[in-house]
Amino acid sequence: MKYLVIGAGGTGGCIGGFLAHGGQDVTLIARGEHLKAIQENGLHLMSSKLGNNMIKINACDADSYNDTPDVVFVCVKSYDLESIVPLIKRVCTEKTIIVPILNVLSAGEMLRDKTGFDVLDGCVYVVAHIESPGTIIQEGPLFRVVLGQKNNENSVEIYNMAKELEACKIRCIVSENIKRDCLRKFSMVSPLAAAESFYDCSAGGLKEGQVLNKLLELYNKDHKAELTDEKVLEAASENNKEKIRPHKGKSGIIIKGMNDLNARYPKCCNPLPGDEIVAYVTRGRGVTIHRTDCVNVLNMSAEERQRLMEAEWESTTGGGENEQYTAEITIYAYNRTGLIVDVSKIFTERKIDISSINTRTSKQGIATISLAFDVKSKEELQSLITKIRQIESVKDIERTTG
Repeated sequence: MKYLVIGAGGTGGCIGGFLAHGGQDVTLIARGEHLKAIQENGLHLMSSKLGNNMIKINACDADSYNDTPDVVFVCVKSYDLESIVPLIKRVCTEKTIIVPILNVLSAGEMLRDKTGFDVLDGCVYVVAHIESPGTIIQEGPLFRVVLGQKNNENSVEIYNMAKELEACKIRCIVSENIKRDCLRKFSMVSPLAAAESFYDCSAGGLKEGQVLNKLLELYNKDHKAELTDEKVLEAASENNKEKIRPHKGKSGIIIKGMNDLNARYPKCCNPLPGDEIVAYVTRGRGVTIHRTDCVNVLNMSAEERQRLMEAEWESTTGGGENEQYTAEITIYAYNRTGLIVDVSKIFTERKIDISSINTRTSKQGIATISLAFDVKSKEELQSLITKIRQIESVKDIERTTG
């Protein structure tokens, strides 16, 4: 299929970049210095999923595009939506699949009214932004597009397009109830945006998982599910007849309602003392502890979320002052001689053993260094990251979220 992506910001740049990286025919509609940089050098995509790549991709402004696309992704801001209507009417046909990807509920309806085309509805889950002209940074493993027809009667062409997105490492869900799924996304971003505005900080200063879990907690108070916490606990402690009470396990974690069940730490998010956490009652494998921003927790179904229990660290040192917990970070830096030596020196000075290290360097000279090691707490990890950021040529550091 031939793709047109209108808007080359964080979302549009990722969709276009992933598709072009996967070999699809893609054109980006961009403007200004961002467009100029892409035309001259290609799209520089620094991605947690794809690594660091300089991607050759067609790019032009709206007036210069004269092809007929099979699929159009609309990734502009809501206030620019009406300005791209003439482009859609000029280059699209009745067979064109048009998908607006905006954090507003009325985008599809507005485009249907203005263009006369049968526009789909859609939403996206991705953390990405323009780092500099021509450069997009995509963070974390989550990249999911949800789309569907207003009447929920999705065509074969839509499913074929979804397969192409999946082949390019974009999770694509063809929804059977797109109004519900868009509302679900909007219900997430609206309070998040309000919190950002209230606290005068970006999304990076807030934990999305905390917001989601709080919303679900309030929702579940008024919508009781058949699978309740009490039933889960009864199954987990069927031989224990004592009254349920908050319990402190050997792990240094207090889990509401748990009787004599030791918790395990999965490798998906590696929680540390000081992190906000939640307990999950597994089917036959005891209880696991996750960070509230763990991708596996964020992607749980409504039924699985009934197995989540409140949990907290007994103290900022977890199970004790000598207890060690695994942490994983990824360092992005401009490659140079001595970079690894400078990084390892900081660990040596702090007497922290590195259990694993993996490095790779892109053709553009961006080094990606993945490290695993043991620390006592989140506070110690943050202190370590602050020190590493001071190393010459280090561009960014991120912590594994699942």
